[in-house]
Amino acid sequence: MLNITKGFLAAFCLSLFIYLQYFGIENLTILKLINTLSALVGFYILLDSSKKTLFWIGIFVGLFWFYWIGFSFRYYGFSYLIPLMVIFVCLGYGIIFWIIGFLAHPFLRVIVLVLFSYFHPLGFNWLVFELTLIDSFIGTSKWQFGLFLLSIATFIVLKKHYKLLAIVLFLLSIEYQNPKPLPLPKQSIYIQKPNIDQAKKWKAEYLDTLIKYNFETIQKAIDQKYDIVILSESMFPLFLNQETDLHFHQIQRGTHRVVTCPASHYSQ
Repeated sequence: MLNITKGFLAAFCLSLFIYLQYFGIENLTILKLINTLSALVGFYILLDSSKKTLFWIGIFVGLFWFYWIGFSFRYYGFSYLIPLMVIFVCLGYGIIFWIIGFLAHPFLRVIVLVLFSYFHPLGFNWLVFELTLIDSFIGTSKWQFGLFLLSIATFIVLKKHYKLLAIVLFLLSIEYQNPKPLPLPKQSIYIQKPNIDQAKKWKAEYLDTLIKYNFETIQKAIDQKYDIVILSESMFPLFLNQETDLHFHQIQRGTHRVVTCPASHYSQ
């Protein structure tokens, strides 16, 4: 029971940054303080726990970070598979964290966590530990993340006054400069804001209507002299690289660039 409790606490701390926005915390200093403390607690437990505890950390991280992965099954008539997908993802990350637990020394675990974002089991990486430091006092670059973890590992491993080195490493990991805002692009950008029923969008009989709607949107943006058109995620619910006719149709639109990007769901 203790392993489950510690696993839940660590995963909760490592996931808190995802959900804090729903609490409406507007004070950035308070937000940074909460995220920094939660990251400290979460990674401390992760670096200093047994394989059994790490297994449960992976279980709950999989739940808190990726519970939504199977939600699209309901658009294909497989809603009953959603709980199975959640269990599959949780077990998958539980096993990954359990394997990390074989590296008992905290410094070895630091190396694994720093390099973890380069691990792409399905061709892309969903679990990036640096994200836990967003809106915190710690920088999110690799070297700052590494120093932050080293400060925790040093505190765990070294004895007595040698633990002061952990404070030095922690101070070095802090982001002291405010990030510079990215320059705005010179091109004019049209961002599509559709109001499409998700369940309807994924039906085969609605595909032609949706494609027509997308190209009408693109043409409207072109007529209004926009340089770039950004469509919402999966507005073409098919594999564009395999739809040669559709690809040719896009080319005939001229030199305008049409891309898709992640966006919130627009279901009614």
